[in-house]
Amino acid sequence: MKKYSPLFIECIGHILFWSFYLVYPLLIFGKSDCFSFDIKHSLVAIITVALPSYILYFFLLKNIRNPIYWILLLISGLILVYFFCKLGCACNIKSCFINKLIEFIFVGSILVAVFVTKKNIINIKLLAKSNQARADAELKALKAQINPHFLFNTLNMLYSDAIEINEDIADKILKLSDNLHYLIHEGQKKEIAIGDELKFIENYLALQKARMGNRVDLKLHVDIDNYMQPIPPLLLIPFIENAFKYSSMLEEKKIPIFIHISSLKGVITLNVQNKFNPKHIQSQKKEWKDSGIGIENVRQRLEILFPLKHKLLIVEEENTFLVDLIINI
Repeated sequence: MKKYSPLFIECIGHILFWSFYLVYPLLIFGKSDCFSFDIKHSLVAIITVALPSYILYFFLLKNIRNPIYWILLLISGLILVYFFCKLGCACNIKSCFINKLIEFIFVGSILVAVFVTKKNIINIKLLAKSNQARADAELKALKAQINPHFLFNTLNMLYSDAIEINEDIADKILKLSDNLHYLIHEGQKKEIAIGDELKFIENYLALQKARMGNRVDLKLHVDIDNYMQPIPPLLLIPFIENAFKYSSMLEEKKIPIFIHISSLKGVITLNVQNKFNPKHIQSQKKEWKDSGIGIENVRQRLEILFPLKHKLLIVEEENTFLVDLIINI
């Protein structure tokens, strides 16, 4: 069975209503000798009622506090009634105006009822959709709690086994577990202490140094006057992560990576400097942007969180990336 849109059904309803409104006098008074049906006169009469009624339906009910639509309704109604009564009605203007006012109240009341009913139906659908989305989100949240719980238990088991064999491996497993916990739990918060963010970064750097070994020459400088300074989580790590991704494509040894993080008097600064291979830069930019971790994503987040309160400068000089980020919290 073909399913019709709500707009199509509403249009059909309006057409049927005015069709009935047009032939109603004929159905009631058609057998009377003194009644004559004039289709042209009836259509004009309908227009004088329909036009102000639809001004009420489409504009006034949605902007009920706007006096412009009230004035528009009044002027259009008076002009239409005047011309109809002056040109096409045998009765006096006063009687004609009262009759048209009664017709307008009747039709307007029906359209108001239709408008309110339609709005209630839309609100009910939106509420049902919102409840379904909330139920889906709660289900996903429950699943998200179960999966990391299993992962953390597995990492704890590996840590317990590794610490008896190799403390260095056990320490890496512990850092990985801490960072996963931070990503899943702290990463969802609006703000965290910059000290917690720094610990996450230091764990990440330790894991990267363990992965790349002597290939990387990492220099980290930290200057923080308040380790409790609030900062949005995971805001700095994309620039540091990109530095390692670009550097990992180089074949040379002792690849230099310089990172400076400072937080002084509410001003957070990040400086990152690393080398890259110009041959692979375009393909890597597209790949990381498509995966949702590109620099453009960070730019958008900064614009949302700190409009007019940040400065981001990214410079490519020959085979070196320079990133300077300043945030006024």
